[in-house]
Amino acid sequence: MRFYSVLMLVALAGVVLIAGVQADSADDLLWKGNALTQMGMYDKAIDALDASIKTKASAQAYAVKGEALDKLGKHDEALAAYDAAALTDPNYAGAWVGKGKVFAELKKYDQALMVFNQAILLDPKNGAAWAGKADALNALGQTEESQKATGKAKDFGFVANLS
Repeated sequence: MRFYSVLMLVALAGVVLIAGVQADSADDLLWKGNALTQMGMYDKAIDALDASIKTKASAQAYAVKGEALDKLGKHDEALAAYDAAALTDPNYAGAWVGKGKVFAELKKYDQALMVFNQAILLDPKNGAAWAGKADALNALGQTEESQKATGKAKDFGFVANLS
């Protein structure tokens, strides 16, 4: 019991440290925004990412902002952030994967499939893109194609939630 209390205190100290980090460079602000997103501190993450983008626009910063906005249920804003990521770097597959996830959440599976395919064109070994494609195909009733895409996702190391 005492061990878990110590671990919780260490984790809490890490959260406080990251939330209070003074970051000046775009890369530092992106790192901070990503860490805050992973910790579920989405509003603070968006603030850090906006500052990163203001300093130096990057596809990664826009994509992480899209993820944070999506987690807050702000789907239209998330899609706009992913669009900005794709405009900043059209070859950044992560922008397309994120956009596909939002479309899938909105049950717009045809659109999700289209953007997952774009991600796969850009990065044929992107397991998350293949997994998203598998889910979209499954939702569209294309079971055989979904199973093939699931196999590709597993081939490229993506195993979360795949059967």
